[in-house]
Amino acid sequence: MIEPAQVRRWVAGAARSSTTAPATLCTLLVDERAPGAPFGTPVPFAVLDDGRPVIVVSSLAVHTHNLRADPRASLVVVEGPAQGWRVTLVGRFVEARGDDAAAARAAHEALHGSFGLPGFFPFVLDVDHARVVAGFGQQAWLTGADVTGPSR
Repeated sequence: MIEPAQVRRWVAGAARSSTTAPATLCTLLVDERAPGAPFGTPVPFAVLDDGRPVIVVSSLAVHTHNLRADPRASLVVVEGPAQGWRVTLVGRFVEARGDDAAAARAAHEALHGSFGLPGFFPFVLDVDHARVVAGFGQQAWLTGADVTGPSR
């Protein structure tokens, strides 16, 4: 059985190493060449105290345009090259504002430093569901509350 607390620990631990082993952000493409197609890109991420993932993205990036047009997305977190476990967090990225933006930036900068450039914005993933694969024959769907904790 897959324990939600273990999944929360896996994701938080992966965030600490996501500068060198980033997660994959998957958005829906807003581009006339392939509208609505899945679009994946590697991103470093952090985790807020309530367990929600945070990314900080440039206003120039394709994935930022995609998120602003349609916030539905997933964040795929994998344990290194051996792929002992993987978690796909599914939900909606919300652009953080005010105090939430300050907390999101602080969490991200604590792990990855400051970009030091204008035009970068924090987005927080409100997780609806998570698909967890913990090895052969060990997989489960969990709720967003399971993965982000009861304070979500």
